[in-house]
Amino acid sequence: LFLIDAQADISKDDAAVAELLRSAPERVILVANKVDNESIAEDLAGFWRLGLGEPHPISAVHGVGVADVLDLVVNRFPDVEEEDRKDDSPRTLAIIGRPNVGKSTLLNNLLGEDRVVVSPIGGTTRDPIDAPVEIDGISYTLIDTAGIRRAPKVGEDAEFYSILRAKEVLRDADVALLLIDALEGVTHQDQRIAEEAAESGAGLVVILNKWDAIDTEEREWTEDGVADRFGFVDWAPVLRISALTGSRLKRLGPAVERVLVNRASRIPTGELNRLITAWTQAHPAPVRKGRRPRILYAVQAGTEPPTIILFVSGGELGEDYLRFIENRLRERFDFEGSPIRLIARRKNRRPR
Repeated sequence: LFLIDAQADISKDDAAVAELLRSAPERVILVANKVDNESIAEDLAGFWRLGLGEPHPISAVHGVGVADVLDLVVNRFPDVEEEDRKDDSPRTLAIIGRPNVGKSTLLNNLLGEDRVVVSPIGGTTRDPIDAPVEIDGISYTLIDTAGIRRAPKVGEDAEFYSILRAKEVLRDADVALLLIDALEGVTHQDQRIAEEAAESGAGLVVILNKWDAIDTEEREWTEDGVADRFGFVDWAPVLRISALTGSRLKRLGPAVERVLVNRASRIPTGELNRLITAWTQAHPAPVRKGRRPRILYAVQAGTEPPTIILFVSGGELGEDYLRFIENRLRERFDFEGSPIRLIARRKNRRPR
């Protein structure tokens, strides 16, 4: 980024730097700062003489035009994620959930073989399970978290080990398949594991297993429990299957692919900032500790999961307002199955 003063003439130093940069003009973005009004913006033609292409107007003080410049910068970055996937390495699916909810049964069904011994006693699978599998013609690596269990000592909580197993595999997972026993409904332990999945950044698909074993009234009760206890991950698709018979299992492949696509989504910086400006003007952030925070601009810094940085002046943005921004983003864009990370950064004033 070559920054020039839009309110001053081209200096000898400007010309000297421009001469050095002209050897690779395609790698240079000419940025004219201090464009604080329309009259200055209309008087930038003279900067074309630098031979570095169009001067892009901004006002660093007011944050005007910064989002458009950030868009130009991001668009010129090499697509590292696509390069990383050129080896066609399969995406990783982690089967997570409480003991004895049908994780090993699901794994066996997807593999088409009895790779794991299935028992009504929870935690019988002890060896780590890491297997290649094809779903709808697409290759994945499937991990069954039942294989990471270790025998608890007397007095130790089994819930602790369920969550520990989930943490271990979620580190490398692209999508987590959270199995819920539809007969028992959503438990506190299921909530804890879902929290770990959301915090890990992996995509999430909630699977209500043993669906064919419950009647209409029980199904309504189970679905009410999902809506009530999984409100914090209401963005995750919910499938209703039978891991034992394979009923409705054909819906898993399309759901996983949709989540992978959404998790890699990117919002153009200009559009992102226009939307956030409109939302914050309609519903300003609440005053905290006597100061009202103001979002100056935003940029999506990464994908998998989508990560958006909000540059803020004034007070601090509370979790409730970040949730408000996330909800507006989900209403506007398809992020089904993917968490969104919103990071608020305070913009400190430079010393004069």
